[in-house]
Amino acid sequence: KGSGVARFQRVRVEGKAGAEWIRKSLSANDTLALRELEDDLRGLDTIATGAATPGAKRSVEDRLAKLPERARDRYLWAKGMIEKGDLARPNDIVKALNEAVEAAPDFAGLYYYRGRFLERLDQPGQAIPEYGRAIELAPGFAEAWAARGRCWAEVSRDPEAGKDAEEALRLAPDLAAGHHVRGKVLFGLGRREESVAELELAGALDPADSEI
Repeated sequence: KGSGVARFQRVRVEGKAGAEWIRKSLSANDTLALRELEDDLRGLDTIATGAATPGAKRSVEDRLAKLPERARDRYLWAKGMIEKGDLARPNDIVKALNEAVEAAPDFAGLYYYRGRFLERLDQPGQAIPEYGRAIELAPGFAEAWAARGRCWAEVSRDPEAGKDAEEALRLAPDLAAGHHVRGKVLFGLGRREESVAELELAGALDPADSEI
């Protein structure tokens, strides 16, 4: 049904997710801008993330029903452990992901969570090819682009990080992780004001993300 669009310190925001943050950033005197924001956002039913893009995360997860039962069960268990940050059984997590990959080698979500697991172990360099494989299998997987960009930034490869962040945000303009990576890259380039705007936006879009 369209998208609400506003600008704040050169940052573009689309969709409902940033509406409250944008509203707070406008002063009471910005009556025209506030009215236009409300008009643009009225009637929106969903938040536009990369999941709406063909091949993106929601489409990846939609394939779960078609996976062999063992692969699906192993994937969901490992995913839950990784997202909770419960790494007390790392060998079991590796085994579960490897078994799932053997049964479903073309399922992008498995490589994404392999990358997430390696990041949790502070091994961003090893996570990069895992995210790369996820992207090969699902080029519209915005979260994978952002995650690989984050890893590139961690190993001081800012040009690659910037390219991946831009692709993530092209696919999903309100993806918090994409703005987070872009902010880190801008900070490294000495563009502090733009960096702060991107990092503030990332935090506003996903306040619960501990990595941000």
